[in-house]
Amino acid sequence: MKLTIQASDIQADEGRRIISGKILPFGDEIGQTNVGKVKFRAGSVEWDDPKKVKFLLEHDGRKPLGRAQSIMAEEDALYATFKVSATTRGNDALIEASEDLRSGLSVGVEVIDSKQVGNVLEVIKARLDEVSLVSNPAFKSAEVLEVAASEAEAEEAEQPNNESEALVENTTPETVAPEAVETPAVEASRPTVTAMAYTKPRLEITKRNYLANYLKASVLDDEDAKLWVKAADNETTTAPGMIPTPQSTEVLNFLSNADRPLIDSISRGTMPAFGKTFEIPKITGVPTVDQIDENQAIADTQLTADYLVVTKKSFKGRMITTVELIDQSNPAFLDEALRQLEFAYAKDT
Repeated sequence: MKLTIQASDIQADEGRRIISGKILPFGDEIGQTNVGKVKFRAGSVEWDDPKKVKFLLEHDGRKPLGRAQSIMAEEDALYATFKVSATTRGNDALIEASEDLRSGLSVGVEVIDSKQVGNVLEVIKARLDEVSLVSNPAFKSAEVLEVAASEAEAEEAEQPNNESEALVENTTPETVAPEAVETPAVEASRPTVTAMAYTKPRLEITKRNYLANYLKASVLDDEDAKLWVKAADNETTTAPGMIPTPQSTEVLNFLSNADRPLIDSISRGTMPAFGKTFEIPKITGVPTVDQIDENQAIADTQLTADYLVVTKKSFKGRMITTVELIDQSNPAFLDEALRQLEFAYAKDT
């Protein structure tokens, strides 16, 4: 049986990336776990190597924060110190622990021996699997006691620069240091796309307008009409090199195919491997049936057969091509050539 229990006061040191605290109380203190009310006897929890105990976020094995550095069992509780990895999740965990946003420690243990005392499960022996940083501890004492990094920053800010005052006379107004502004959180949002401004084309080139301006330019010698006609003369026929001609890779073939209705309508077998000829049994006469009234005589019919002598013949064809045509063709020349040879064989056989 595995259970998790919240315990503990913790301390967070952002500078050394250390989180430490009481992870499990012993004795009569009762905690709420995933299996109900539980308490642990003193010395009931064991572990092998402290550095193999993982430090997780909310008991999620996919969200590791670091590893234990030391675990110490006292008479009243189990204490541990954890090294937090230098990851984004680790940085967030240190900040949340120092600001009392996520300030509880919770253990995950495998219960080996226990007994039921009333409505409380008393654990006699268990093995420590992992420890997690959680936001809702089961004990009221689960709170951050001290953040060492914050105190060090405050002392450093209060220290005056006496050496500069002793050596250099200050003749300029005192410069007030700008207050530190908290970096705003970066929020991802959908980019705003602004459409370009479109206007109506200046020249509406149609057959009717082209004819009207052509007549004005030719008959009335209108300069504006001449410019209009010159602009309209730029079309697809004047710049064929700019208009590519796409080519489909689908080959149209109306000359041959692999259909053999006569061959497909008769039975087929494997040709003997030896000899130039072979024989196939051939039905020469089949029995017949007629409509016969009651008590009328029935005529006899027969099934007769003979042998059909078949001569073996070879069908061959050759096609010579270059390697360049095979490599550079699209659609593939070799595939189409083999398909056409298949069609030719089907046609002749």
